[in-house]
Amino acid sequence: ILSNELTEPENLSMKKHVVEEEWIPLITEVTGVIRNPQHPPSTQFSALNHLKKALLDVHGKVLSGDDWGMVIEKVLFALCESVLNAGVSTEHEKEAEQTRAYGVMTLIVDVVKQHKSELSQHLPPSRFESLWIQLIKYLERFKKIIPGDEIPKQLEELEQLSRSE
Repeated sequence: ILSNELTEPENLSMKKHVVEEEWIPLITEVTGVIRNPQHPPSTQFSALNHLKKALLDVHGKVLSGDDWGMVIEKVLFALCESVLNAGVSTEHEKEAEQTRAYGVMTLIVDVVKQHKSELSQHLPPSRFESLWIQLIKYLERFKKIIPGDEIPKQLEELEQLSRSE
């Protein structure tokens, strides 16, 4: 449904409809599988891998900066919230949650890194800045779940990326 054919001017309204009414709800459903603690971790991780593939490899190239803003706000930030607010009680749940948090953190950082120029060029500066600040806040919160130096590394890379343009 999403293809480069939809970038022609006469098809822009159709593309907007497809993104807003079909694609966003579809990937939102996939994130529901990732967020639902009733699904086994293997199912959650499989859904996370499919989401990553869809966003970074398959359809990501045809989304505009505005589309990416919507995906980040409505889908990825909601996914971050659910992971960050999940209550875990057992050591096994904690380990699974760390792995899921790492996957979600990696996904959102990879999306922003890969599509930063589109986002910064096509979003109003205030909206782009708001997304950027929210991303940094999420990474700071992920520090409580993800041990080690991965979060500081990601924050440093994002800081360098923000200075590069």
